[in-house]
Amino acid sequence: MSAESKRSCLLMFADNGKNIPPANVTSSHCKAYYDAAKARVVPSTAESYMFTLRSFFNWCVRENLCRRNPVVAVQLDRIDRKGKARFANFELAQRLIRNAPNDDLQFILFCGFHTGMRKMEIVEAVPGWFDLAARTVEIRATETFRPKDRDARTAPLTDQFVDFLKRWGLRSPYVLQPNVTHGSHRYRFDFRRAFGEYMKVQGVP
Repeated sequence: MSAESKRSCLLMFADNGKNIPPANVTSSHCKAYYDAAKARVVPSTAESYMFTLRSFFNWCVRENLCRRNPVVAVQLDRIDRKGKARFANFELAQRLIRNAPNDDLQFILFCGFHTGMRKMEIVEAVPGWFDLAARTVEIRATETFRPKDRDARTAPLTDQFVDFLKRWGLRSPYVLQPNVTHGSHRYRFDFRRAFGEYMKVQGVP
């Protein structure tokens, strides 16, 4: 996934610079790319593009493709990195779970609100992760998934979530949409559209 995102960034830079050889790229070229990126994406994303570009030109210097890194001279904007201040409270979380239009979405919301699972973890969840007797879920590596930082972790299951799983059943090979297989996309199954439409109906930004 990292390789894919970095490749995309470098291809955009190549298009922006009309395929100028690395030795001929100047700081002005890099600054123009940065300014164009800031007009399209949020500042933090534009900054990440420049970090990718800087690491690429560090490699170019090591490989004798250019003499110096032209990105170093580009002054990046100072970004105010404030954490998110708005979260769903308990009542809202319960309402969203209760009103979910189908079991798939209810499972997704339970995983997020009740265990803190990330999107990829929800999509890749397998029956073996869930121990309903011990009331725990252990998010660990599978044949198609590696946890963030490669570290497995265990989270408790609430009684409410356990009751749902007993009724719904731990389907195989994946708990969510078990018949959907891996393809060329990042996610085996992407619930973003259904999730977004439901949040819009519920009036939740």
